[in-house]
Amino acid sequence: MQVIQYDKYELQYILDALKSLDLPKCKLIANWLSEYIKMQEIDYYEISHKSIQELNLSPRAEKVLKNNNIHTIGSLINRASNWDNIRILKGAGKVVVNELAQKIKEIQKGLVK
Repeated sequence: MQVIQYDKYELQYILDALKSLDLPKCKLIANWLSEYIKMQEIDYYEISHKSIQELNLSPRAEKVLKNNNIHTIGSLINRASNWDNIRILKGAGKVVVNELAQKIKEIQKGLVK
């Protein structure tokens, strides 16, 4: 595991920014950070180069990904590290976004090999 050295001023800046937030906002940030860490811990080498076709998505979801130049599981995972990037995919309605969210959860749980 790589240890990152932070400047004390960087950490203080982050702490000061967090102090100004209420508990619900801190929980949202903590949840996002937890999900982001899970995404980073996935064995990218094993799955990142696999085609999105291996996810067994609906034809509509697969078409949306391809039309947005997302052809591999790795590119989907990278895009999903900021969930807003998934929500704004051209052609992705609520059903497709929900399907992608479910599939990403499966990837995070290691259910996709």
